[in-house]
Amino acid sequence: MSNLMITLAYLAEKEPYIQLLSQLLNEGKQHLLQIATQLKADGLLNDAMTIVNHILENHPHDIDALVLSAQIFIDKQEVSAALEQIIFAKDHQLDFPVFITNQIILATVETQQKFLAEGKIQQATRIVELVSKIHTSADFSHNLFSLNSLQYSIDSENVTRFREEQDAKSELEYRIALFKNPFDATRNSAIRLNNIYESLNCIFMGNITRENIDIAREMLKTAREYPVTNPIEKDSPDQHIACFERYYRILFEIIDMDKIFAPPPALKPSPIIHFRTSNGAPVSLQAIQEYISKNQTEVVFFSQASEMYSKKFGHTYLKSLKKSSDCNFIAILCVISEPHLFDDIIEHINFQDERVFFYNDTTISPSDIFEAYYPNKIETTPWPTYYSSVGLFRMDYLLENFNLPVFLSGIDTILRNGVREIVERFQGYDFILNRINHFSSIASQYINSLVLAYPTYPSLIFGNFMKHYLGDVSLRRVQPFSHDQALLVFAVSHVQHNFPNAKIGFFEPHDINNAMFTNNNISHHIDYFNKFHFINIFHAGVMDDYLDPESYIHQNEITASEQEPEQD
Repeated sequence: MSNLMITLAYLAEKEPYIQLLSQLLNEGKQHLLQIATQLKADGLLNDAMTIVNHILENHPHDIDALVLSAQIFIDKQEVSAALEQIIFAKDHQLDFPVFITNQIILATVETQQKFLAEGKIQQATRIVELVSKIHTSADFSHNLFSLNSLQYSIDSENVTRFREEQDAKSELEYRIALFKNPFDATRNSAIRLNNIYESLNCIFMGNITRENIDIAREMLKTAREYPVTNPIEKDSPDQHIACFERYYRILFEIIDMDKIFAPPPALKPSPIIHFRTSNGAPVSLQAIQEYISKNQTEVVFFSQASEMYSKKFGHTYLKSLKKSSDCNFIAILCVISEPHLFDDIIEHINFQDERVFFYNDTTISPSDIFEAYYPNKIETTPWPTYYSSVGLFRMDYLLENFNLPVFLSGIDTILRNGVREIVERFQGYDFILNRINHFSSIASQYINSLVLAYPTYPSLIFGNFMKHYLGDVSLRRVQPFSHDQALLVFAVSHVQHNFPNAKIGFFEPHDINNAMFTNNNISHHIDYFNKFHFINIFHAGVMDDYLDPESYIHQNEITASEQEPEQD
């Protein structure tokens, strides 16, 4: 049968053509290969490839068909596909002719140089990767390393550009490219972990897709298995990243993608809480519920603190609620201390008010020592994250038993201007968080200084997740700094994954101050202090060493006379 008859049959109707090829193949593939070779010589490359593909579909290991297929790919300038045919033959121990292999590899050089001239680094790198699987010479390996390094540099520039533009989606695309680039594995381990950390930041900034969740799992697995390598020199511009390495490793240990994106865990029973009145007398949960009903209580304020902070700020915190709350309220203060100190702490706080209740949490002792890993240092501390997180563990208990909006805060968060406007503004939401910057890192996107939760099912799930997850992590002897705030990010993702219609809000700028460490001088905040609903003393920048805590609850303006003394 002539080449012309084959071609005319193909052009007339494809199905009879395929049937004709099958008939000829049954009679012997050698005649088909001769026809395909002639079609290739005549420049009818697609027709020739159709015949070869038909042979390979039925005889995938036919070396003559593989060789002809690779030669056709070269004529079509599809060099990567040609190289893949040689690799297939090599992987299946087929004898691909050496002289044809070398001809094909030589033909790739011009294409690679063309890609480089056009700035198509990825395509050029792909060619070298394929050639390296065929020839393992040092020249090819060096060429591949150089190309990967060049591509890494280009992708790094794009990462920087999109980060400056706050385009997390595009930034993530190039960070994933960095992670997958073989050159990444040759870099200092701290730099590689930094890219993984920043990639996770991008994913949790609203780029949560099934594909990105899978890449996050792959990154975390790599991070946990990756050894400490190539220490950064002291004077290197990347030295600051090296300080973060241990912090990254500890943080990555607590990130569990399976928990975050799993169905809600079964509601975990809350422990029985033994309440006391403000004068220290035992009081039942039922009695508190009856008080709420009788007095038409509108909100619950909850705070927690160690023995030292309870004594230092307890009276001030409660006084600010009494003075400034414009809603009927109850206040619950959790004192984290050894049992025999509890009565003394209540007496020291000395705040008699029927709306105030205490309870004692004895989970940890001041004698317990924890290691907190900061981005730039390691501290041995008796103050683990547990002290700032009890309210998050108890959120579901408070919502279930009191059925009211609940404000959770640290004991150094002072109320100044009432909460009714806030409660009414967010009516219809599930819970409200203190977000300082949507484009911040995982550990600082939310500040665990104030949370408002309404009695809804998504809020219960939020609280239950924190109890299951953060409750375990917060008692680890080795902890990353601010992991309670990272867990807020994961809890939000958990709720949104299971309840896409959940309404999660964010406090507005004058609901609470967030100017942490910006200026150790209270005059920096004078213009704003009298507008805030809440003031967090720690975030005011002056801590608690310069001012009497009660100066924060006065309604008159803070003046320069209340600034800290000048330092020598």
